[in-house]
Amino acid sequence: MATLPGPSHHASDATERMRHAYFRPQETSTFQREDDCIAEARLGYPRRASPYMFSFKAVLSPAWKQVRWSTPFLSCPATRRTTMKRFVTLFSLFAAALAAPLAHALTEVVNGIEWTFTISNDEATIGTGKQNIAAISTEQVGPIVIPETLGGVSVTTIGNKAFYYCTRISSVKLPSTVNKIGNSAFDGCSSLTSVNIPNGVTFIGDHAFSECAMLTSIVLPDSVVTIEDCAFSNCSSLKSVNIPNRITSIENNLFWGCSSLTSINIPDGVTKIERYAFNFCSSLKSLIIPESVTSIGSDAFNGCSSLTSVAFKGNVPKGFADSSLLGKQIAFPKEYVLEWELVLKGLPRSSTFLDLLLPEYV
Repeated sequence: MATLPGPSHHASDATERMRHAYFRPQETSTFQREDDCIAEARLGYPRRASPYMFSFKAVLSPAWKQVRWSTPFLSCPATRRTTMKRFVTLFSLFAAALAAPLAHALTEVVNGIEWTFTISNDEATIGTGKQNIAAISTEQVGPIVIPETLGGVSVTTIGNKAFYYCTRISSVKLPSTVNKIGNSAFDGCSSLTSVNIPNGVTFIGDHAFSECAMLTSIVLPDSVVTIEDCAFSNCSSLKSVNIPNRITSIENNLFWGCSSLTSINIPDGVTKIERYAFNFCSSLKSLIIPESVTSIGSDAFNGCSSLTSVAFKGNVPKGFADSSLLGKQIAFPKEYVLEWELVLKGLPRSSTFLDLLLPEYV
């Protein structure tokens, strides 16, 4: 029987040479290695590797006293110490997260409705906050009155997604004890026509009332300090809403798609109007922007097809050119005429605006 020839010695030698060439350590001078070590110690991670994209393998000796590092990126003692500290910190945080008990969901029936809630620091949260468990059944129909107490303590928070896509509730009454409305608390409540927000509420989370397509108006108390992104986005029937005096920023997409909104009062304390804040508010006809506004985000008024005139009480805000207001009829106080002329470059403006809207500047 013929015998097949074995592997070529030449091929084996070539493979071995390639292996040695590939795994050969980089030849660097002593000074270069010292520079690398100093740089790694200062940066806290190897200079020649991304801090997020390197791995290492530690092999413990039988005596558990020495660690042999198998990666060239951790050749510096300072880097090894920093890496081990970070590893220990991350491991401790992970262990603490696992050890922390989840808030235990409780239930109580009030006025024929079973409520799910949690208790922390003698305060009740409707729903379960970070666990995103609904406060009531999504099949609940009609008006809802949230109880002042559950489990013997005051209800202070409407948790994240507490009424998420409860599409059959028509109105909600919040107790005076509530001070926070969480993210997406009433998101998708498409049949909700009215909601009262009591004085004392300071925080309204992102998407809190998003997609409430039947909500026509809402009154926000002056206690509100923060309204986060998209809180009223796509409330397509919303015709009127006030912005509380303590608000300093109209956040991203706050009124995106509020196509029935005809007017909005921006209080003097507002300093920023963020990106897409009034995007596609197609029924918005006029707007007065206070002197306190110094910045307007890009496309903040994109799609406001009915907006024909905008009155500015102050100087040209940063970002005005990208705010989708170019081409509208712009009015401004006379002491800033030179600054506005540089921006508008002959675009139409109201010559009677100073007499009609801003008598303090006459």
